Amino acid sequence: MNWNGEGFEPAAEVARQIIQEQVRSRGDALSWSDRERYCRLMLEGSIASYLKHAASEGTTFFDRGIPDTLRYARMIGSPIESAISAACDRSRYMGRVFLARPWREIHATDTERKQTYDKVVKTYHMMGEAYEDCGYGGSRDSAGSARTESRFCFEYAVESSLYAMTLSP
Repeated sequence: MNWNGEGFEPAAEVARQIIQEQVRSRGDALSWSDRERYCRLMLEGSIASYLKHAASEGTTFFDRGIPDTLRYARMIGSPIESAISAACDRSRYMGRVFLARPWREIHATDTERKQTYDKVVKTYHMMGEAYEDCGYGGSRDSAGSARTESRFCFEYAVESSLYAMTLSP
């Protein structure tokens, strides 16, 4: 679904931007290298994205949010988990979050996405827990197609003036 074409503003995916910049500059703040620095950059970038879009009028769709950084911090055992939890408390999205289940049929790796399908499934479950721990209600585990889920999210946003959603792990 083309969110821009529907009048919504999609937020860029912070984690992917960090990976691209680190690879381009030969940095090591990557999920497969300096994971703690990568986590800190994800937090900074996620807060900056939240603040940028909080000031805009209209509806913004976030592919990732600050609670995704909390999930990553937990996964790597980061000492900044409490700082991320505080950021989640200060920077609130709307109350409902949509997590699209992993689809084996469309799973692919690339230069930024190196996770195996099994790791993606594990990440998906951890992400749901992180969002729930941050006080978000949500929808998970639907069996619809990506197009059907996108349409459902779009219609829900139109009906409720929803501000933020996470669409995939």
